[in-house]
Amino acid sequence: MRKEFLSPKSFLILDKMVKMEEICREKQKCWM
Repeated sequence: MRKEFLSPKSFLILDKMVKMEEICREKQKCWM
C-alpha cells in the first residue's frame, strides 16, 4: 500500500500497528 493513498489519520493508525508489531517481535509474543 502506498503512503499517498492513505489519509493522515489512517497512516498514523498503520504506523502505530507497525510499531506494535515491531515491539511484539522484539518480545517474541506476536499474535499476528
